[in-house]
Parts: sequence; structure tokens; C-alpha cells
Amino acid sequence: MTGPSAVLFDIDGTLVDTNYLHTWAWWQALAENGREVPMARLHRLIGKGAHDLLNEVADGPDERISRAHSRYFAQHGDRIRPLPGAQDLVRRVHAAGHLAVLVTSAEEGELELLLEPLDCADALDEIVHGESVDAAKPAPDLYHEALARTGVLPSRAVALGDTGWDVEAARRAGITCMAVETGGVAACELFAAGAHAVYRSCAQLLEEYEDSLLAKLY
Repeated sequence: MTGPSAVLFDIDGTLVDTNYLHTWAWWQALAENGREVPMARLHRLIGKGAHDLLNEVADGPDERISRAHSRYFAQHGDRIRPLPGAQDLVRRVHAAGHLAVLVTSAEEGELELLLEPLDCADALDEIVHGESVDAAKPAPDLYHEALARTGVLPSRAVALGDTGWDVEAARRAGITCMAVETGGVAACELFAAGAHAVYRSCAQLLEEYEDSLLAKLY
């Protein structure tokens, strides 16, 4: 018996269209606290946990900035939309008998905003968020936690993300990672980070499901 298998989904930029909204919210939050950081630089950091992001652009973690980011992000929560094919891909993975696990650097307080428009929580078997561990992506801790909770071996798991931070974190946990370009990171960069395969979107991955690594998860 080989044991359970799992697909470990990132959510921001992978399943829901939020990376540029996060970029704007961080930009506003930093400006509110006296720090002018170009949006391009902030976009490159989306996918990291708030602790690491603020280490890069501020003097370290700052609750005022983090709270301001959450406030600005929530102001536009009604604009969050699922990315093409995202819901159907999660449901297909679940229907195929694999565990569908959400593995995100997002904090618990943001999950409702992210999950409501995705509208497939019933197909998710486990959720591991940024407050579940001491270090978010690109540290491997979130993936280690997901494997521990589900009893899945790294060789029986595939991760799906949209940033180099997702790919790096999965690689450090011994998990093969595929990627999509919907977070605004080019395929060449995702491959350079170590992605096994890169798709334009979850919709393309769904179309090519039978030829993908997901179809080999048994």
C-alpha cells in the first residue's frame, strides 16, 4: 500500500486573483507608515510571509504596517475573483481521490476573504496557513506541516504555486512543484526556481490534466 496522495495548492495568485491587490495594500500600508517602496519591488515579494516581506522593505516586522495591509486588503475583498479553472481543478483533484490541501503564507484572518469567492471549501481536505508554523514561505515549514497533518509522504505529493517562493519552499520540503503564471511571475523565472512544469493558468493545467504530473499521482 502506497498511502495517501495530495496536491498542495497555494491560493493567492494561484487560485484567486489577489497578487496585485496585495501589492497595492502593502504599498498603501507602508506609505501610511512613512515608507515609500516601489510597487514593482513589493510585487516581487508577494508569496512570502509578512514577517519576511517586512524584513526586506522595513526595519523588520511591524504590527502597524501589517494591520494597515490587512485593512486595505479587506477594503477590496469584494473584488477578489477565482482565477480561470481554479475551482474545477480543485474539485477534479478531490474527485480523483487525492487530498486537496491549501498551503498558504496568508494569515488566518484573510482566509475567509480568499475562500468565499473560490467557493470550493467542501473539496478541500486541509488548510495550512501562515500562522500554523513559525516560518512561512520560502521556508519549508508550511509544507512540512501539511505532510504531517495528512500523513502524506513527500514523494506522494505535488505542490502548485505561482511564485518562486512557492517553488523554493516545496523543493526544500522534498516536494515536486508545478506553477502557474497567474501571479505575474514569468515561466522562465519559475523554471529557474525549480518548477517541474509551468502553465498559463489552472485552466490550461485542467485541459492538460491527463498529461500532467497530477495524473501520475496514484
